[in-house]
Amino acid sequence: MKQISVEFKVRALKYYPDKNSNDKKAEEMFQKLNEAKETLCDPEKRAIYDKWKNSGVTFRYKTWLSNKEYVQQSMHWAQKTTKHTQH
Repeated sequence: MKQISVEFKVRALKYYPDKNSNDKKAEEMFQKLNEAKETLCDPEKRAIYDKWKNSGVTFRYKTWLSNKEYVQQSMHWAQKTTKHTQH
């Protein structure tokens, strides 16, 4: 988590609202950085994120969150496929 905090500070300084007044893109990026830090540093939120990341689904994380009960119930049987090489 320390590395996440350090990386957040480096990136957040670039998009900090006081340094980018009236810049909507910078404001949006700063908000995304805050959301990412919050997700990655909170054990429960991180577990949900990791589950999405490892699921193999192709839709966005926010879509996963907004539909997670439905998606997880309908995908409980699914397994991420991996290619095995034959020797």
